[in-house]
Amino acid sequence: MSNEKRAASIGDRLLKELIEYAREDVAETPTEIGVNHFAFVLDPKLKNRMAETLYGAKWVYSVGKLLATEQQELQAHVRTQVINYGAICEAVLEYTIIEAAKMKLLAGKHWKFSSINMKAKAKWGNPPANLPKGTNFAWMVAVAVEEKFIDTELEKQVTKLRELRNTIHLTNKEWSDETNQPKQSKDSHNTLGAVLKSVEVWLKSARVPQQTGTSACKVTVLLSPESGNNQ
Repeated sequence: MSNEKRAASIGDRLLKELIEYAREDVAETPTEIGVNHFAFVLDPKLKNRMAETLYGAKWVYSVGKLLATEQQELQAHVRTQVINYGAICEAVLEYTIIEAAKMKLLAGKHWKFSSINMKAKAKWGNPPANLPKGTNFAWMVAVAVEEKFIDTELEKQVTKLRELRNTIHLTNKEWSDETNQPKQSKDSHNTLGAVLKSVEVWLKSARVPQQTGTSACKVTVLLSPESGNNQ
């Protein structure tokens, strides 16, 4: 075997080992992630999208922790995690708010307005299918804590994740030498896990009365997220 063929063979074996390692490290297929972490999402397309995004984030994490060594590589690796975890978190809050609106269980003030400063009235559809125009991630967090989908401690963590996610804008004033450090990947992962557990408990509690025809009782419990592939 020539050196060129031998090098290609070694490269193929290394690539195969890397792919198998990453898949084993994630430990769950996208389908299993959908069942294990997004069972509360009744929209199958959205559930699948969330599950695939979470799988992809975990897969990239597994590959990156082997290959990323330089500062710029590590920052890019962490940035990918933060963007994906932030995107899923935002989607989960959006879904939960819309579900609560459909069940007519929104009882606070923020949901009636389309901004944090509560100046512009929100225009909801009937029945609600989407969030009102003008709303954003920060608004979702404000509604979520007011409606007790999440507690105030988790609100702080989600706000931190939101602000980290916003550093994808390179001119963002929040950018600093501390941005995209390895710990932020783990923190963002844990924040997402806590949000998933919290909204799942709220939705289960809210949906039971809807199914039985009795009055709803809102309950929010924050459970510790599973660590998942060592993040």
